[in-house]
Amino acid sequence: SYEKDDIEAKLVEVTQTDGDGAVYVPSEGKVFVNAKFTFVNDSTAALMISFTSFSTTVDDAVLDQSLTGYYLMTKNGETSFDTAQNILAGKQLTGWVSYEVPSDWQKMDISIVLNEWSQKKVRFVINRDQVTVKQNSAGETS
Repeated sequence: SYEKDDIEAKLVEVTQTDGDGAVYVPSEGKVFVNAKFTFVNDSTAALMISFTSFSTTVDDAVLDQSLTGYYLMTKNGETSFDTAQNILAGKQLTGWVSYEVPSDWQKMDISIVLNEWSQKKVRFVINRDQVTVKQNSAGETS
């Protein structure tokens, strides 16, 4: 959790899945790792969070976010940060980022730019043993 300048960023949950077993599946040898964040904006100005706010590495390799993983996480109405989300002053928003990573990954490092002008960042390091493994719709564990 990070709190400064009336902005709080919390890592709520991290899950790993091999998709839904049908439409939303990762490439062979990969899994989806999804991170759920809550942003609380107690400042006097709006806060904009989007996919461009996140810089991520897995095992020191730069990683892009997965649109397929986003679709998987949002098909049940969850919010994601694949598009810009405007968090008004005094409000909060919880949403997901999703990555397609090698199935043998060990460490994920996510940096989030909270202010484009000042380039203020917050960093979260996630180890594989901290992740909840979810079952796909076929009942198989990833």
